[in-house]
Amino acid sequence: MDTGNQDQDNAAPVHANSNESRKSLTHGISLFGQLAPNAAAYASILAAPALGAAAIRYGWMRLIRTGSISILANTPPVVHTGISFLNKFITGNVNFLKAGLDPSIPPFLRGFLSSFLTCAYIPFIEASRTEPRVSYPWLVGTMGQLLGRGIAYPIWWSVFAASGAARPTPVESAGSAIRDHYTAEGNLLAVVLGFLIPNLAFVKTQEDSWTLTWFLHPLSMALIQKLYVVLRTRLSGPPHDTQDIRDGTHLLTLATCAVGFCYASIIHFRVMFPRIFNGQWKNLLGLDFSIPAEGTVSLAENVFHTLQWDAVSVFVSSLVAVLAFARNKSQAWKIAVWDLVGTLLFGTGGTLNVLWIWREVNLKRDREALARQS
Repeated sequence: MDTGNQDQDNAAPVHANSNESRKSLTHGISLFGQLAPNAAAYASILAAPALGAAAIRYGWMRLIRTGSISILANTPPVVHTGISFLNKFITGNVNFLKAGLDPSIPPFLRGFLSSFLTCAYIPFIEASRTEPRVSYPWLVGTMGQLLGRGIAYPIWWSVFAASGAARPTPVESAGSAIRDHYTAEGNLLAVVLGFLIPNLAFVKTQEDSWTLTWFLHPLSMALIQKLYVVLRTRLSGPPHDTQDIRDGTHLLTLATCAVGFCYASIIHFRVMFPRIFNGQWKNLLGLDFSIPAEGTVSLAENVFHTLQWDAVSVFVSSLVAVLAFARNKSQAWKIAVWDLVGTLLFGTGGTLNVLWIWREVNLKRDREALARQS
C-alpha cells in the first residue's frame, strides 16, 4: 500500500475546502461592503415604529394619564374658529409650547427647536429637486403638529432612506439639482420667515400670537415658498437656466443649510455648554421612563419629559437615515462617527446641516461629471 499517495489524496480535499472557505469569506466581506449603505434604509424602517411607540408611550400616554391634556386645553381659547374642538386643540398646543419655556424646568425646548429647524426644512429641499423622490413637505410637518413630531418624522426619515432619496451612487445624482433659483430663493425665505423669526419671537415674548404663528410653520413655509415663486415669476419672467444661475442655485441651498447650522450651533452652545461645566447636563438630558400618577408632577415637568422623548424620536431617526448617504463601508463609519461627535459639539441640527452641505457638494460634482460624459 502506498501511504504517501494516500496522504496526498486526503490533503487535497482539505486544501480545496480551505480555498472555498477563503473565497466565501472574501465574498461575504465584499457583499457586506455593498450592502452597508442600504443598511440605513432597513434600520430606518425598523426604527420608525419603535421610536414612534416610545414617543406615544412616554409622550401622549404621559400627558393623558397625568391629566395634562385637560389642563392644557381647558383654558380661555387663543383663537375663535367657531369649532369647539379646534379651539381646544390649538389652545392646548399653544399652552404646551409655552409650558416648555417655564423657568422651573431646564431650557430644553430652546435647544430642541433650534435643531428641529433642520428637520423642518430638509423635506422642502428634497421636494424641490428636478426629480424628487419624496414630495409634499408640508404634509409631514402638519402630521408632526397634529400627531406629534416624534411620530411623524421617523416615518418621513424611513421613507427618505427607503425611497433612494439619499442618492448614494454617482449615477443617482441625475435629477438631484434644485428645480430653479426661484425655488431655492423661496426655500431660504420660507426658512427665515416661516420658521426662524416666529421661533425666535415666541421664545422671546411667549405671546400667544407668536406661539401660534410658529405652530403653523408647516403651512406658512409652504405658502411662503409657493407665493414667492409665483410673484418672482410674474415680476421677473420665467427662471433662467445658465451655468451661472445653476451655480447660484447651488449656493443658495448651501446658504440655507448654513443658516440652519449657525442657528442650531449657537443655541446648542448657549444651552448645553454651560451645563456641561456646572454638571447640570444630566437634568437637561436625563430621560424619564416612568408615567407618574395624576397630580404628582407639575404640568411643566410633564411637558419637559414629553419634549425629551419627541427629540429622541426625531433626532435618532434622522441620524440613522443619513447613513444612507454612504457609498461604502468606510463612509458609513465616518458618518456614524460624525453623528456622535457632531451632536456633542454642534447639536443634532448642526450635525445634519454639515452632512447636507457635504452631500450637496458631492451631488453637484457628480452631476457635472455625468454631464461631461454625455
